[in-house]
Amino acid sequence: WVAGNTFPQAAAFDGTFSANGSSSENTLAYKEIPSGGRGLVWVAENNDSTSNADGGWNKDISNLSDDKAYISIVYVKRASSSTNGTFYHGCHGSHTLGLNGSANTNPYFTHFGIGTLPQDVWCVSIGIIQANNDSNTNSWNTLDGVYRLDTGVRIIDSTTFKMKDGSTTQRHRTYLYYSTDSNAELHWYEPGFYEINGQEPSLNEILNRDDNIIGVK
Repeated sequence: WVAGNTFPQAAAFDGTFSANGSSSENTLAYKEIPSGGRGLVWVAENNDSTSNADGGWNKDISNLSDDKAYISIVYVKRASSSTNGTFYHGCHGSHTLGLNGSANTNPYFTHFGIGTLPQDVWCVSIGIIQANNDSNTNSWNTLDGVYRLDTGVRIIDSTTFKMKDGSTTQRHRTYLYYSTDSNAELHWYEPGFYEINGQEPSLNEILNRDDNIIGVK
């Protein structure tokens, strides 16, 4: 990422992050990051009064396998007292199925009013896409969800999906939508997308929390 509001933004490995909403509602700026230091943060701000797209991105990911599982991660913070608008974290509508094999053309791991996010506290949203050939039909509720980083407590559950048969593409997408208050502000940091193969970050690493308090609900 590069500071400013020029889009699309280049990704570290390949492809680009395209902005959700106008360039005036999205900016990359140096602000506080989850570690307490400073880094480039994607900011949704200056939303218009229309109930529509107000910040965030779409990032396509290629060269995947339908018979592998993946984890999608993004750090998020509500940086304003305004609770107007909805947070979304999802995947690709053309390459994703429900766990029962049904089509889902608009799959979100989670979405909720931004008032659910504690003000000025970094949280992390974790979504799971399991392999197409995995017969499991239960959500991975020991891992996915939205967690506060200050306490390690999971505050929101997530929906687990599976790869569509034959698909080799996915999408990392997260949004602020339907905000009509220009004071509403979300920050995003360090999006990640990993194959689940034993080398992906553990929940402890994602939260940077002690094992004895991880997963408290």
